[in-house]
Amino acid sequence: MSTYTFNILTTSVVVIITAIVLFYISYWFDSDRDNKTCKDCKNKLEYNTGDTLDKPVIDDCILILTRSGCIYCDKLDDFIELNNKAIKLNLIIVKVKEDSSYEFNNNYTDLSIPDRDKIKDITHAAVNHENIAFPMLFKNSYVQKGMPSGEKLTEFFEISN
Repeated sequence: MSTYTFNILTTSVVVIITAIVLFYISYWFDSDRDNKTCKDCKNKLEYNTGDTLDKPVIDDCILILTRSGCIYCDKLDDFIELNNKAIKLNLIIVKVKEDSSYEFNNNYTDLSIPDRDKIKDITHAAVNHENIAFPMLFKNSYVQKGMPSGEKLTEFFEISN
């Protein structure tokens, strides 16, 4: 291999490595990268039990975020099925599938476009945070992270015994 070919090869490798380093530097310093997939979502928004939403979920609705393969989500599904007639609130159930896409129940499709956008924004902000516990429930402005137990569960769904 000649010196000329070696110099071209060395220069090419240095240029490629420099481009890769610059790409990673620009990626890590891009402060808006968390919001690029969701308009109007707050940066690194985290919901915890007892928190309140800035804008409440739709009146007479409970937003439920579940995930495929979650045993607590399955227990909540069983609870809802057993108490379906006693639950008077409109349940909007969003299931996060393994490929990170969302599956909405029929109650979601009955909502107006602005209400759907509100539900999508809340869902996206909650799911895209690294500290999430499924199921996650939203009622009015209240946030319930994880499945409530016993009386708290029946109180949340406003079921009278």
